[in-house]
Amino acid sequence: MAGLISLQAILQAAVSAVLAVAEPEFCQGNALEFNQPHPQPGSLRLGRRQTIVNYIYRLPYSYPAPQQLSQVQSFLDRWHDPQITLPEPWQALIRTHTPAQALPSGQVLLYPDAAALGGWLYLLTQAQTTDTAPPLHHLAPSFPHKSAPLAEQLQLSPLAVLQYTHARCYQLASRGPELVADLKPVGTDKLRPPPPSPWLRQLAPATAQGIGVLRGLIKLVDQIASPSPSDRPQLEKSLNQSFVAGYQLCEAVDGWLREVTIDASTAATTALLHGVEQGLGYLLKVWLQCSAPYSL
Repeated sequence: MAGLISLQAILQAAVSAVLAVAEPEFCQGNALEFNQPHPQPGSLRLGRRQTIVNYIYRLPYSYPAPQQLSQVQSFLDRWHDPQITLPEPWQALIRTHTPAQALPSGQVLLYPDAAALGGWLYLLTQAQTTDTAPPLHHLAPSFPHKSAPLAEQLQLSPLAVLQYTHARCYQLASRGPELVADLKPVGTDKLRPPPPSPWLRQLAPATAQGIGVLRGLIKLVDQIASPSPSDRPQLEKSLNQSFVAGYQLCEAVDGWLREVTIDASTAATTALLHGVEQGLGYLLKVWLQCSAPYSL
């Protein structure tokens, strides 16, 4: 696997597959108005609730209120349609375990369950960091030290906190159980999602601190796995946003590790530690072009 795969990218691929099947219905009466012969993916963003992982999806076209509700329901019916397939079995697994419901605003709420989050996290832990970096030469992220309480407490720079947390998570994860999941597709006629390993269903953290780490990791990977902007101002903005997201993840990890008993860690805990190590390592090496140490 070349680089990181974000949860948002997987869900966006699933949305695109649904729209491709529903093209006539979603285009009818709107293609000429919007000058778009094919349905576009629409907008997908991570929800703002800090106690749960969810995505908010807005359909690609604006409809009058009655028709909008009809189109949302049509989308929901197709989202759960097993006949609409995805090319990769793990993408299919994540979609299968991501229920959807309509919001009063006419948007769609996607909320991946523990198996979906575990499937994505397993993909993340298997990712290989590439050497391809965006053109960040002569760009340096800015981060006010006064806005970094953990850095002040540890008497480190915000960048050093990223490196410290990366090494800490790597060392703790290496003590945990080995992550095992069957990546082989089931059947020979078509790809179907493999049955999830037991640890996938243990992933949903039971505490607010654990959920904060998972959300922080998802937000960071969504940010750094997206294509790099082509112009310098947007690239600098994206670099700063990625740096801040990485530091905020470190803050969340610090609070989480204060309540986790690593000596008795489960595979789910190990997976989350591995995921943080992968996400921060990619941010450090590819985006910030710094070393990602493996020892404190």
